[in-house]
Amino acid sequence: TIDGGLRLTGEWNPIRMPEAIAQAQRAIALDPDLPIAYVSLSQARALARDFSGALVSARRCIDLAPND
Repeated sequence: TIDGGLRLTGEWNPIRMPEAIAQAQRAIALDPDLPIAYVSLSQARALARDFSGALVSARRCIDLAPND
């Protein structure tokens, strides 16, 4: 997600955010209490311009780990 937002390697960009979203959702399916997965999902959704979904994911991260 960070690579897509900052275009560090050139391999990821906002157009590929559905892939990043799918990867974050898979991480959440494997471990629903993993805060960083919700951070990644929130960032990917924001880059995909799904701001309400990004907010939901960010709030879930805060619920799990308020200090993250």
